[in-house]
Amino acid sequence: MNIDLTEDEIEFQLEVREFFATQYPDDIRRKRQAGIGLSREDMVRWQKVLNERGWFAVNWPVEYLSLIHI
Repeated sequence: MNIDLTEDEIEFQLEVREFFATQYPDDIRRKRQAGIGLSREDMVRWQKVLNERGWFAVNWPVEYLSLIHI
């Protein structure tokens, strides 16, 4: 197994870490750290944040479905 990341993958990893560090709502973070379940409102709010970033999808794009092993 090759776990060496490409420069693009490392850049994306840093982008995701920065996004979560700055955009993940503090109240939701505290709930998750305390093991408290999220309300529907919490989940919808977080989905909206992801959607604004272009990172929310209801389903995988058709071109990637063949890569998913169920």
